[in-house]
Amino acid sequence: MGAGKENKLLAARGAREPGVSGRHGNGRSLPVKLVHASHGKSARAEPVAALFESGRAKLAGRFPELEDELAGLTIAGGYEGPGRSPDRADAMVWALTELMLGPGKLAPSVRSLA
Repeated sequence: MGAGKENKLLAARGAREPGVSGRHGNGRSLPVKLVHASHGKSARAEPVAALFESGRAKLAGRFPELEDELAGLTIAGGYEGPGRSPDRADAMVWALTELMLGPGKLAPSVRSLA
């Protein structure tokens, strides 16, 4: 793992999105990587779903709202879960794509920012 790649903040960029800062309350800064969706949320989720199906990815704990959103994604590209949009599921898909399918394929870990 190269320096500066272990910690970063992913943020979706869009016309309606406010500015994003990597500055945290503890005074540390993280690099910010802006991501832009070129495919729908369900299409982006397919490679990540394969990671879960093959046992290469697992949720560590219970996340009922996330699980409900993941269950609402349909193969046809739609969403039939709670709320208007699966934002939690989409955030998890972006993170796992960056960690496990993106350049460098970093080993996932859990760290505290405190």
